[in-house]
Amino acid sequence: MLKYLTQVLYFLPFFLLGLLVVVVPNSFQFMSACLLLLCSLISLPLVYKNGLSFWIFGFLLISWLVTSVYIVVGVVAGAPIQAVLQVVFIYMISPSLWIVVFIGLLYRISMSSVVKAFSVYAILSVLSIALFFFLFAKFGAEAVSAFKEGANVNVRDGYSGATMHVYGSLIFLTAAFFSAPDLIQKASVRWILLMCLFLSAITSGRSALILAAPIGIMVNFFVRSYSLETLKSALFYLAFISFFFFFCAWFLFYFYSIDVAYIIKLFFEEISQGGGSARAGQTSALLEGINSNYGLGAGHGIGVDYIRSTDFPWRYEVVWLATIFRVGFVGAFLYFLPFALYAVGTFYLWMKGRVDSYDRFLFGGFLAVFVASTTNPYVEAFTFQWMYVLPVCYFFLKDQKYKSL
Repeated sequence: MLKYLTQVLYFLPFFLLGLLVVVVPNSFQFMSACLLLLCSLISLPLVYKNGLSFWIFGFLLISWLVTSVYIVVGVVAGAPIQAVLQVVFIYMISPSLWIVVFIGLLYRISMSSVVKAFSVYAILSVLSIALFFFLFAKFGAEAVSAFKEGANVNVRDGYSGATMHVYGSLIFLTAAFFSAPDLIQKASVRWILLMCLFLSAITSGRSALILAAPIGIMVNFFVRSYSLETLKSALFYLAFISFFFFFCAWFLFYFYSIDVAYIIKLFFEEISQGGGSARAGQTSALLEGINSNYGLGAGHGIGVDYIRSTDFPWRYEVVWLATIFRVGFVGAFLYFLPFALYAVGTFYLWMKGRVDSYDRFLFGGFLAVFVASTTNPYVEAFTFQWMYVLPVCYFFLKDQKYKSL
């Protein structure tokens, strides 16, 4: 009994941290930061005892070096102190804490337990969306201020959309569970969860989230190692998933008058416009800025003429272009390197027929949020960095399986 209680107390901060950064990200930032620090301190002894992966340690050092150099460049160019403090936390402290948390956690528990936790978070995330829509419809924006300041819901003329931070987390979760639905062993639970995730995506009005389900399906179909026999079941899966989507579309139209075909049309229009007029404007200004500094980098904390946020004029939603503008092509490449090696390593394992369900789960989620990061600043928000750090840490920590890489 005492041993069980000790384990509960040990893992409780990790569960609460996951709850805050997955289900209600950005809503309780101070509490999330405190729990992130606490969990990293709990994990530190295990990390110290077992050591960091050589690759992860190398990535961390390179990232810190690039960030330090371009903080200095930014300060010389006139970057404000607030920008410097944000960059130090977002680019140096926060990723380091997440790495320590996940390495310590993965030394203690299996990926099976991690997936179970994510399934609980996915259910709670979907329920939070239902609660958000209900409270907003009944009591207005003030009733959902705990979820997001300036909240809004738009359900009319066959369209549905809302402003919620949880949609960022659901990009990862939706793609992950569609990439490896077999990790949910009970078929009824599996399809109910997938339906809820799909309905949440369609009613979100967020292009990146709508794209997450197709990304997950493609990863499940193409990344899985198929024999002729399992290929038949894969084709059956595609046929069944097509029927599943049509059923969900009918359900939304019949009961809530939400036109999925209209939403998909708007989705393709937004994609063709590069994420909307605001992002197109950022792209144009950042490309001009990159050209003006010859791709060498203007420094962290420096912005271009296009102002997206009056509070933080050096921050942009088109993150990777903004990164090239700040740290140049070489710096951006070094930031991108761990993600590139992770993707190449997964491809290598796929070619060798050694990709398992957990690899698909994490790679599907990672691929979706990486695509989303081209027009969304998730990677620069410490409450969302877990989506990028966890897959990379898991990949390079699987020493026995990946020694031949």
